[in-house]
Amino acid sequence: MTAVVHYDGTVGMGYIDPNEVLTFESCYFVAGQRPPSGFARKEGTRTLGDVDPVAVSEVLSDLTTLAAKAK
Repeated sequence: MTAVVHYDGTVGMGYIDPNEVLTFESCYFVAGQRPPSGFARKEGTRTLGDVDPVAVSEVLSDLTTLAAKAK
């Protein structure tokens, strides 16, 4: 299972501009391992009932941590 998080903004590989503003757009799960991509390919999405509750909890925890750091 892979959690896919989409956001608006730019994060350069190997460099993160501390002044860059990113806006959360969506999060969903897909079966298997999915490589990073800048495209919102939603084929193969799973319902939350298909995802291990521990994985859902971990992703929600990560998103909560990110939201707490928002400006």
